[in-house]
Order: sequence, then structure tokens, then C-alpha cells
Amino acid sequence: MAIEAMSRQPESENINIVVHVDNAEESYKTMKKLAAVGAIGLLAYSLFAQGLNTGGQTKEDWEEINFEFNSSILSDGYPSLLRLADLLSQHRDYRVKVTGNTDYVGSTAYNEKLALKRADAVKAFLVKYGVADNQITTAGDGKRVPEVDNKTKEGRFMNRRVFLALTDGGGRLIKDGGIGDIIKAIGDKLYQLEDRTASHGALNVLGALDVRILHEGLLGKALGIGEEAVRDEKHLRYIRGIDLAVEEVRKGAAQIAFLLKPTSVRQVADTSFSGGVMPQKSTYFYPKLLSGMVMYKLD
Repeated sequence: MAIEAMSRQPESENINIVVHVDNAEESYKTMKKLAAVGAIGLLAYSLFAQGLNTGGQTKEDWEEINFEFNSSILSDGYPSLLRLADLLSQHRDYRVKVTGNTDYVGSTAYNEKLALKRADAVKAFLVKYGVADNQITTAGDGKRVPEVDNKTKEGRFMNRRVFLALTDGGGRLIKDGGIGDIIKAIGDKLYQLEDRTASHGALNVLGALDVRILHEGLLGKALGIGEEAVRDEKHLRYIRGIDLAVEEVRKGAAQIAFLLKPTSVRQVADTSFSGGVMPQKSTYFYPKLLSGMVMYKLD
């Protein structure tokens, strides 16, 4: 099974990943190859993960969105915007209102238009990276609500910002503030959900699957590649042969190869009976059964 994955940070180079699902009979030689390829993966993490780590435990981990004077062009905050886009694309019931702000230079009417353009620029970026158009609304407060004093150059820069308000599917406010506050609030919600479901056998079984560790731990948290990109196999390839996976890296067709242990029938059964859903490609069995054989009795 092979995956090619692209980093979602705009200025980053592309990251191609080849992933192989191992057969149960593979020998110690396979483990040596796995160790060598794993080293490549660690190197890729150190090179490309800066700014894409999705742990986001505190709002200080995320760069806020500010604008240059008299401009509505996004010039910073890309990792934060990408992370927010990923979270919102996975949770379509969440809504965000983006309100643009300006410093005190210029007329009230002009600044209100500029503030709205800034909010619209943020919305356009989020929609481009997977957020539904109806999840984002925009507004402009102009220079009416400064965050800090406008007397200094630094203060004026801080006031050229956007303010976000996050609501749930019922319209209840979850959190408002800067983008760091919003990312942290969504993360807290997800952690609470995991805590509530941790007692279920499905989560325990799924947590032991190599493919889940790869998707959530490395592709998701380290490289910022969301579920939608994995599901659509954007820049992803799945292959079965170990030698082919390693060769793809050697010849430069991919930059990273991951060799995964096979999923057992017991893991599939335990997950299914406890109400869980297997991750994509975790049941990439070969040879494949014909569709009718698993749907109907043959007698």
C-alpha cells in the first residue's frame, strides 16, 4: 500500500510518501528495511513539521493573523489557517464568524470596507483549503474595536487583525478571540470526545493499528494532512510490495516509505462488534473477494 502526501504549508516543498502494508510472513529483513525507512520519516518530520504540528495545546502555539498597513492580503498566520481549515472541514457543524479590524489611520468609512476585505480574505483561504462556504460568515468592525493602543507602530500592527467567533450546530458560542483561541477550543472539544469514548473497545482496538498511528500521528499531526486528503488519495499511493515501496524512494518517485504491520481478522472483528469503523486501507486485503461473496449466502 503506498501513499504520496503533500505538505499543506504553502511555502513548503512537496512531501511524497510511499506506504506499504506488510504481509504477516515477512522476515527480520523487512524489519531492517523498516528501520531504515523510518529514519527517513524522522528526517522529514524535522524538516517539514515546523508550523504544522497540530497538537495545539495552547493558543500561543499558533501565529495570529495580522495585516500590513492599508492591505487585505494575507501575509502571515498560514500554519494557523491551515490547521483551522483542517478542523472545520472535519466538523461541518461548526461555524465561524470572521470580523476584520483596522488601525486608526484613515476615515471610518474606508476602514470599514478594508476590515471587511480582510475578513473576506481569511474566508477565501479557508474555503480554498476545504471549509464549506456556509461555515464562514464575515463582517468588518473597522477601527471601532482596537485590541491595544494605536499610539505605537507595534500597536497599530496588532490592531490590523481578524477576530473570530466559533459556534456549534445549534448556534451556541463555543469561543471567540484570535485564531489561536479558536484552534485550542476545537482541540479541547475533540479531547473531551475522546475521553468520553475511551472506554469503548473500538477505540482501544483502533489505537493499536499501525495505519491509525500513521494517519493521525504522522500524516495528521506532524504534516497537517487531513482526513479528506487521505480519503481522496490526493498525492497518495497504496502498494503491496515491500521491494517496490523501497524502490520508489530510491529512485526519487517518493520521499518517504512506511511499512505497516498487517491488520488481523481479529482486529477487524473486535472493532466491528464494538461499533467502530476501520480506518481507510486498514483492511487492504489481497487477493480481494468478489463483491457478491461477502454479501450473499452461496448455498
